[in-house]
Amino acid sequence: MKDLLCGLVMSHGIGMLLIPVKDTVVVNDRWGKECRCKHGGYYSCNDRFFPGTLQHHKWEDNDTVDKYSWGYRRTMRFDDTQPLSYLISRLVIVIATGGNYLVNIGPDANGRILPIFEERLRDLGSFVNTHSEAIFATKPWIYQNDSATWYTSQVRNNATLDPYRLYNNQTQANTIIYAFALQWPDDNLVNLTHVIPTSNTTVNLFSTKGFIQLPWTQPFALGGGIQVNISSISLVLFPCKEAFAFKIEYAADQNAPSGLDTSSTVPSAVPPTTASNGGTTNNSSTSSAQNNPGSSPSTQAQNSTTSVPKSAIKINSGLVSFSIILFYVLKIVF
Repeated sequence: MKDLLCGLVMSHGIGMLLIPVKDTVVVNDRWGKECRCKHGGYYSCNDRFFPGTLQHHKWEDNDTVDKYSWGYRRTMRFDDTQPLSYLISRLVIVIATGGNYLVNIGPDANGRILPIFEERLRDLGSFVNTHSEAIFATKPWIYQNDSATWYTSQVRNNATLDPYRLYNNQTQANTIIYAFALQWPDDNLVNLTHVIPTSNTTVNLFSTKGFIQLPWTQPFALGGGIQVNISSISLVLFPCKEAFAFKIEYAADQNAPSGLDTSSTVPSAVPPTTASNGGTTNNSSTSSAQNNPGSSPSTQAQNSTTSVPKSAIKINSGLVSFSIILFYVLKIVF
């Protein structure tokens, strides 16, 4: 099916447009009937696809700021928009589980963006700018989360590593861990139970003024993890109050959890979450909060079958019309 469809597209000249950028552009799975979550450089499956666990294939969450529409609605109310806390948590969890996050807004007929949409995008952009090191060019870590704290990671040297790996293994010398806390703890103590320290371990907090180094302790109750006290930190040092993040270096070597599955399978399709007048979209692109605490890749795959550019947040404005036109062009051709 995949080869046949590709051949048809190429034979009619449409696919020729992709040849010059074949190494930097990927194609999603919205080719036609029974293709979603089966074929494509990355899977978008249904709108708002949000598995919440590490997937075997590169994937994307197509989301929209208006809870009930992908386009402009004159009747939209303030309460119909997603709050900043939702957008940030969604972004963090998607990246921690190896996906891309696409955020859609609907401009009006004159191409103007509503002030509420502009506010959401600016605030989300401010969060991304402050934490860009922990977002762009990262991969999931061997553990995805500690309850409401989610992990991403980078390596200092990837010359000998598999470029198609889904996550970074933990080595003291090479791995940098990033921990996003999506809730401010009532006791001002952040527990990172999966981070095993060494005498060289450092913890730095991202802020609008740069990094702030914080001391850590190793309470017996955590069973080897670390605890970070943030009681001395002022909220004015953060771009928003919805989330904050740590950069953790020189943690101890760790093996990936036992029972690691290195096979490649298709992620389960998650039904789209739509409201009364919600719908689906045919967006294309270039580039979960329901996860169990402490989830890991123990039931996931380390090796992927595709390579996609760095984890990214993308703003999708006004692409629906283009996608619909492209859809009908392909329909006519076939």
